[in-house]
Amino acid sequence: MSTSYTPEYPHQLVERQARLTPALPALCSASSTVSYGELNARANRLARLLQAVHQVRPGESVAVCSAHEPSRTLLLLALAKCGAVYVPVDIECPTERLQRIAQQAGVRLLLTALSERRMAAETTLSVLPCAQAEHDALGLSNADMAPPVPVTAPLYIIFTSGSTGQPKGVAVSHAAAYNHFSWIVRYLNVQAGDCWLQSIHPCFDPSMHELMAPLMVGARIAFLGGERNIDGDRIVDAIERHQATHMTTVPTMLGLILQTPGVERCTSMRAMCVGGEVFRPALAARASALLPAAGIYNVYGPTEATIMASAWRYDGQPADSLPIGEPVPHTRFYLRDGDGLVHRLSPFLEGELCISGAALANGYVNDAAETARKFIPNPLSEPESTELYRRLYLTGDVCRVDATGQLHCIGRVDDQVKVNGQRVELAEIEAVLLDSGLLDDVTALLAGTRLVAALVPRAGAEADVRWLDALAAHAARSLPPAWLPKQYLPLREIPRQALSGKADRKSLQAMFGGEAAPAPAAAPATACIDRLAAALADTLGTPGAALEHDLPFAELGLDSLGVQMYALRVSTDFGVRLRAEELFEFFTLELLAQAIAARQHDSAASADHAMA
Repeated sequence: MSTSYTPEYPHQLVERQARLTPALPALCSASSTVSYGELNARANRLARLLQAVHQVRPGESVAVCSAHEPSRTLLLLALAKCGAVYVPVDIECPTERLQRIAQQAGVRLLLTALSERRMAAETTLSVLPCAQAEHDALGLSNADMAPPVPVTAPLYIIFTSGSTGQPKGVAVSHAAAYNHFSWIVRYLNVQAGDCWLQSIHPCFDPSMHELMAPLMVGARIAFLGGERNIDGDRIVDAIERHQATHMTTVPTMLGLILQTPGVERCTSMRAMCVGGEVFRPALAARASALLPAAGIYNVYGPTEATIMASAWRYDGQPADSLPIGEPVPHTRFYLRDGDGLVHRLSPFLEGELCISGAALANGYVNDAAETARKFIPNPLSEPESTELYRRLYLTGDVCRVDATGQLHCIGRVDDQVKVNGQRVELAEIEAVLLDSGLLDDVTALLAGTRLVAALVPRAGAEADVRWLDALAAHAARSLPPAWLPKQYLPLREIPRQALSGKADRKSLQAMFGGEAAPAPAAAPATACIDRLAAALADTLGTPGAALEHDLPFAELGLDSLGVQMYALRVSTDFGVRLRAEELFEFFTLELLAQAIAARQHDSAASADHAMA
């Protein structure tokens, strides 16, 4: 493998492609197609408007909120050209979280490409609609611009959970992005005329390579349209209609896609990258059988190592787990043992995975202490490039090398967990719950596959029989739906370890799993789950069937048509507005019951306020 590493600006490769093939389609959706020449010209004009009129400075962070449309790539390119930092935010981002993100990243401007300006009333940020900005920029030059920041400056910031209970922003440079983008187009053989289906939520970092990497080689990007999409029919239809050749997804979504009638007709698909949560061999085998022309790849990588640090192509061999593959170019893997010693990989070695090289992010924005804690000096030298490999990122993932030298993830060394493909640090959940004013103490944990929380209620809180409902509603206003605990367990005190004083999570896991686990005020939730389960059984055509409350709907057999029917049934039965695509966030009966309780509580509170 070549050890030379000369990074470039990814957007300059897009500019180069626009000069070579200006008429070639670059972006497409059900309603529009944008050529390379048009995209590049529009991005140049928009970049100049942001600089000259809105005073966006090189290195300044700009929040972006967009629908599932070509505007996502346009805004990313425009910000890259003017040296600003792209910070994607969720359409449904709770106001408090949005404000914390803005404060930490120094955001003052929010670019929105939504059809309605709903976010303008929910934030103190200056809101600039994309359509208005493009109109205002029509008279400006569409010539390419010289990069105003070094290649080591941040291209984007992705916010994940924070160990202090606050979101933490991972700043990834143009150089690190280039290393990943250039690798993935080579690794997956992306060529001019290919089509990458953009399916990942913009707040997840795999969306970054979807939005730009294909344009570096003359391929096009297809967008699903709308604001949120979990409909298997729509994805399968988009693959067929656009003749998509590549896509990235998570195992949960892949399971839904494979259940969709007609998926076997997606013969254009050549490569599917699957990651973000545990990818089980049985699911890989199903995907390979239904899509025999497609390579199925188990991909691994924390946000701090720029999207994907490694990949492994499914080989069809029986296995208990899938390897994570070789590290991407100019990147090295090591394992750190329990004594803190770092080792190069060798068979049967086990420890915390550490990553070094070009894949590493710059660090956490405006958080030098956390950056120093997670990015440490590399004690092992790499003679070909000491500077490139001078830092190690401590992933927190425990890995083991098997007898053949393949690396497998086997767990976590800290309290960070994966929920529906999202990385969540339990401290953020605990901080939000404590902020309710209803608790003296709380510990969030994973009990089996369920995200749960043990609570010590504040004196007097339990006088209100609906205090748990109020707590759940507070959490729903501040946390993404998939991060909401599935069960609350009120206790007199949190059991703690004698020496460290840390919460004794093993004891708590036993409490949640044991028959004696108390559940005061849980009857309404149980009744809600029972009603939801009955409605789901009817939708599945199996009335009276016993359904597991914590299994994803896809595993219970709910296909894409069933998603639509079930969402309508729940909306009618419970008097709430539930979009079909939200069943990908509230993806179990327990999560859906909590979401319904929170919405009913908010509706009741709004009604009380109106009467007052």
